[in-house]
Amino acid sequence: MDRAIQWEQLHNVCDSASNQSTFGQFHARLWEDKMKKLAGLLLATFAIVIAGWLMYELILFFVGAEKDIKAALIGVFGITLAAVFSHYFAQKREISSRQFAQKAKAYEGIFSLIFDILKHTKKNKQMSEREMFDRMIAIKRDLMIWGGRDVIKAWSDFESESGKGADANVFKSIEHVFRALRKELGHRDLTLADGDLVKWFVQASDHSLVDEQMKRK
Repeated sequence: MDRAIQWEQLHNVCDSASNQSTFGQFHARLWEDKMKKLAGLLLATFAIVIAGWLMYELILFFVGAEKDIKAALIGVFGITLAAVFSHYFAQKREISSRQFAQKAKAYEGIFSLIFDILKHTKKNKQMSEREMFDRMIAIKRDLMIWGGRDVIKAWSDFESESGKGADANVFKSIEHVFRALRKELGHRDLTLADGDLVKWFVQASDHSLVDEQMKRK
C-alpha cells in the first residue's frame, strides 16, 4: 500500500474535523472569555485604587508616628510582604505544575496518533477514518486549550503536508512536531541531528528518505 494514502487520509480527516467544529460554541466561549477578562481588569483596577489610597494613608501615619511605632510597623510590613510573596510563588508553582501535567497528557495523544499511523504503515494497514476522526477531534480540542504556539504551528504544518501525496515532506513535518512537543515539555535536543527523532519509528530503508526530506526547504 502506498504510504501517501495513509497520510492523505489523515489530511482528509483533519479537514473534516475542522469543518465539523461548532462555530457557535467557539464564539460563545470566546465571548465568555472576553467578559471574564473585562471583569478581571475592572476588579484589578479597583484593587489598585484601594491599595494606592491605603498606601497613602499609611505613609501619612508613618511619617507622624514615633520611632518605636515606626520600627514595629516596618517589622509587620516585612513579615506581611514575605508571606505574600511566598504565597504568590507557591501558587504560581502549583499552577505551572497543573498546566504541565495537562500539557503532557494532551501531547501524549499526538505522539500516540503519529506512532499508530507509522505502525499501520509498516504493516501495510490503514487506520479507519472513524477512529482517526475521533482522535483528531480530541487532539484539536486539547491543543486549543493547552497547546503552545510552536506545537500548534508544527501540527498545522503536519496536517497540510499530509495531504500533498507522494511529494509531501511528511517525515520532516513529523520531526518538527516531535521537537516542538519535546521543547514544550522541557527537553533540549541540541545534540540531536535533524531526523533523529523520526528515524526511531520508521524502517531503516526509509532513513535515506528522511535525510532527503530534512534537506528540503
